[in-house]
Amino acid sequence: MMKVSCSKRSTTETYTDQRLSKIYYLSHHHHTIANLTNHRLDTALGLDLNSHRVAAENYQLMNYGIGGYIAPHVDSDSNARDPLNLVTGGERLMTFMVYLSEIAEGGGGNTVLPLLGISVPPTKGTALFWNTIKSDGK
Repeated sequence: MMKVSCSKRSTTETYTDQRLSKIYYLSHHHHTIANLTNHRLDTALGLDLNSHRVAAENYQLMNYGIGGYIAPHVDSDSNARDPLNLVTGGERLMTFMVYLSEIAEGGGGNTVLPLLGISVPPTKGTALFWNTIKSDGK
């Protein structure tokens, strides 16, 4: 995957055969809405996402549009022990996702967790949260 930064406002174009989408990154350091969302997550989950430089990744606003897709994938990073990865915060421990729009019934777009037998249709305002690794780090 190749990422090309387009501006200082965190717009990035990503070229990959695993995803067809538009993406915009929001940093809790530079975007009030991301900082406020982190505060709400802190309250709900007992976290402290705004205090450290890399306590949380940038939020990714995804627009898959007509014909868009994302291939099946795992949100954790198998290269977590890579020294470069440690500089940028290490393993992704959890994922938080909110649907900002919905798709007509039968239009696809579900988030599927196949090992758990879960399929969540995109419903505006629905939030999903899951741990991406177990407490033993695997």
